[in-house]
Amino acid sequence: DEEKRRLAALEKKKNEEAARRKAAELKRKKEAEEKRRLAALEKKKKEEARRIAEAERKAEAERKAKEEAQRVAMVERKKKEEQQRIRKLAKEKAKELAKLKERALAKQKREAKKRQTRKKENRHAVAVIIGNKNYSGRTPSVDFAHNDADAMRQFVTKVLGYRKGNIIDLRDATQAQIMAVFGTSNSHKGKLYNWVRPGKSDVTVFYSGHGVPGLKDRRGYLLPVDADPNLVEFNGYPVDVLYENLAKIEAKSMTVYLDACFSGDSPKGMIVRATSGISVKPKLPKKTGLTVLTAAQGDQFASWDEDAKRGLFTKNLLDALNGAADKDEFGNGDGFVTLGEVQRYLDDEMSYQARRRYNRDQKATIMGNLSTVLSALN
Repeated sequence: DEEKRRLAALEKKKNEEAARRKAAELKRKKEAEEKRRLAALEKKKKEEARRIAEAERKAEAERKAKEEAQRVAMVERKKKEEQQRIRKLAKEKAKELAKLKERALAKQKREAKKRQTRKKENRHAVAVIIGNKNYSGRTPSVDFAHNDADAMRQFVTKVLGYRKGNIIDLRDATQAQIMAVFGTSNSHKGKLYNWVRPGKSDVTVFYSGHGVPGLKDRRGYLLPVDADPNLVEFNGYPVDVLYENLAKIEAKSMTVYLDACFSGDSPKGMIVRATSGISVKPKLPKKTGLTVLTAAQGDQFASWDEDAKRGLFTKNLLDALNGAADKDEFGNGDGFVTLGEVQRYLDDEMSYQARRRYNRDQKATIMGNLSTVLSALN
């Protein structure tokens, strides 16, 4: 019996141990299952978080894309509005230009009528216009002399009203041709004298070309195209003889414009063989009614306006005579351009351009009554 009880106790203990092991195993299984469940939940949570983040990124990208599309649309709209504004401004500018052209045309017609009137008033006026460009030998050319002469011819006909048939127009004049027009030291009765109606004819004399000094007599000379500048006392035309002969002609008025200097120098170099510039100032005869304007003074030389393709003196002189000298600080705006107004304009504008363009001094020589009217604009 005792053995039976001992074996029963052992069996019971064995069963309890098996039950305890089974319970522990079951517990481990439950804990493993719980861990797997929790891991699955964590994984699902992370996946949900990623899905939400991806959705948010996608929504943000869509929002930015929408904003960019709106910005592009706004820029395009503004661009179209700007193009419309520019087209509108272009149309308005075209209309304004058309109006300005109409006004300019109307003004030209009015001025044409005024010029026609002045032409009748100056029917007896006579002009001598000389442009000496092409010289013989080694004498450098005066590149814009013909342009100067053309511009002065246009001025005297269209502004001063001179008849074309009353213009003695010479290009590349020789000594013989100049003498035939103005006379000589022995007689002033050349072609110009014959053309002038005493007391009725306004006379304009214009010369563009070389002027040179006499190396021996220190007189100023106009240089004919066939002359030797080093022998100008023999083959040039003395400026003082020009003035004296013009003073003897009984004209209503006598105006002389010389786009020349008498230093022996030029934009292309020395004309005469001299070691330095020579200062020559031709003088007017006493008791004369001449009005004289020349391009430079003393040993200065006459510059060119390369842009306008004219002599600097002629370009600024014609600007002045066409009204620039009657405006602003130079004149009184009365429609009459006087010698004094032209002098102020040339001293300011021409001298400034010579200094700025070429770093040299150039001041026009003015002789005559400063109140003399040189052109009427009204």
